[in-house]
Amino acid sequence: MCKYRLGLLGWPLSHSLSPVMQRAALDAYGLTDWIYELIPTPPDELAQAWPSIQSHYFGCNVTIPHKQTIAAWVQSDPLANAVGAVNTIVFQENDLPLGSNTDILGLMGDLACHGIDLRQKRVVILGAGGASRAAVYLLVYLGCKIMLINRTLARSKEIQSKYPEAVILGKFEDVEDWQPQAMINCTSVGMWPYIEDCPWPDSLAFPRGVLAYDMIYRPMQTAFLKKAEAAHGTGISGIGMLVHQGAAAFTIWTKKPAPFEIMFKAVQNSLANS
Repeated sequence: MCKYRLGLLGWPLSHSLSPVMQRAALDAYGLTDWIYELIPTPPDELAQAWPSIQSHYFGCNVTIPHKQTIAAWVQSDPLANAVGAVNTIVFQENDLPLGSNTDILGLMGDLACHGIDLRQKRVVILGAGGASRAAVYLLVYLGCKIMLINRTLARSKEIQSKYPEAVILGKFEDVEDWQPQAMINCTSVGMWPYIEDCPWPDSLAFPRGVLAYDMIYRPMQTAFLKKAEAAHGTGISGIGMLVHQGAAAFTIWTKKPAPFEIMFKAVQNSLANS
């Protein structure tokens, strides 16, 4: 019988492999009284669904497009509060849920695994949502200069206002002259099933020789990464970030060291068979 119910809250969720990854981790420890499932919730239904989610779940992950909204409804830890976005929650009886942000650990861990050091580099960030906020927070800590590109100017300005000395607002046309050393796609553009879509416009040449990191992991080779590699750059999929952030969430819920290799293999196998 299920005693601890976990899930992933977001919209849409058909692409997600978080259940595959978390179930593999739970099975590795023989935690048969824990389950992990999807909680697909459109933005206009989130407020209505929230009380039921609080009462039926022990904890959950949060993904697009709810990370910033949820941050206002929980007691954020210092890191999540500084970022302004939550992606991991523990529900408490008779108290506010506890909110954390493991995206920062996810990105930091994956960059380290690839031997990538972005300290003091010029980095373009595409997007201004919850994942972008986590990336900007980490890059500011690393002393980077950041160009933020997003279709909604107000959201970009909100991020820039927190880091005025490190972040400038730009357009795609500005990138070549700025000469970035890395670009990170924090949007969902190009995510399965819309695998032909790309956040970088076809009308502009892709910057040559840059490191391109795509937080999307399905497909592993996105149109964004293909463009980067065609321009003599290096492309890295977000599969490692997915597992690193998921491993950190697993530990928050269970208080056990996450079986990272088992989780990573589960995601790899699922992608290979899909």
